[in-house]
Amino acid sequence: MAMLLPSISWVREPVGYGNTCRNNASNLAKALFSYANRNGGRLPGYINVLRRSDRSLYVDPETGKPTPVSWVVEILSDIDRQSLYEHWQRAHEPEKLPKPAQPIVSPKLYIDLLICPSDPASQKIGTPLSYVVNTGLPDASLATDLPKAENAKALQGPGIPRDWPANGVFFDNYTGDQLVTTPAKRRRPMVFNRMELVRRPKDKVILLTENVDAGDYTLDADRDSADDWRRAEVNLGATWSADIVGPDGQLRKRPQSPALHLNERTGEGNGQDMNFARPSSRHPGLINVAYVGQNVQSLRDTIDYFVYAKLMTTDDNPMHPGTRDPIEKLGAASLTDADINP
Repeated sequence: MAMLLPSISWVREPVGYGNTCRNNASNLAKALFSYANRNGGRLPGYINVLRRSDRSLYVDPETGKPTPVSWVVEILSDIDRQSLYEHWQRAHEPEKLPKPAQPIVSPKLYIDLLICPSDPASQKIGTPLSYVVNTGLPDASLATDLPKAENAKALQGPGIPRDWPANGVFFDNYTGDQLVTTPAKRRRPMVFNRMELVRRPKDKVILLTENVDAGDYTLDADRDSADDWRRAEVNLGATWSADIVGPDGQLRKRPQSPALHLNERTGEGNGQDMNFARPSSRHPGLINVAYVGQNVQSLRDTIDYFVYAKLMTTDDNPMHPGTRDPIEKLGAASLTDADINP
């Protein structure tokens, strides 16, 4: 018995980790829906404008610069962190501090709920994140990302969204806000997603997933360029690649880049490479995923890539006019439970 007990404990520990991880994913999904219920069905963006208690734009107390906040900050009240959310709103109001001004305490704190126990932080400091939200196809951050014909059209008019609602669930709700746009830096309109826009079966649309290569849930105006929040999408979101159709016209079972596939090259992400903005975990062969229907499932990492891409989209309508959106090809492919959990 003395020899067996350590082995039994070793077997049970990962099981407990998996259960805790699924509970974390479930609680975060419930918090996102609580946020949506408080905001007319609208989900937060993966990055957002935060208005301080005096209604001005949030300013990072460490850099003194206007900075967006992540989806995590937006749902702090929904995970019983109301006082922390209020701290964010008051984080940089030096005019209200007593004289002489006291040092401003940063609101950037470690939160256990955001960490999978199989992916523990070395120390409970900072703002690490183990769970990311479905941000669809990678955002086109500036008009120069488009081909010349589309680029010229975008510059002449109000432009096109940085992403299309059918490509994912969470979008950039910061860089198009009137508080932060300027005539010198044209950015495309934001996408606001509401629950009714998810037209595919909600139990087959990913809301959030694990990613051991996610970064921090906080952003830094010095580190993350105000003109290109691509790094924010890498740290806070999971994307899917438009490269899902091979030269033969068939849907790909694996993407061209190995890092894009689920659970490939885990732990190698540097917070800048979009190839690592994908589901990954330290659970053998599995990744815990919460769906828009609030069901949480352990997704096998052996699924075909087109199945993953389809789980990331919200609508099977044909591609949007004037874009290179590959949803039309996905719409022709049906999903079964055997596809999702082979």
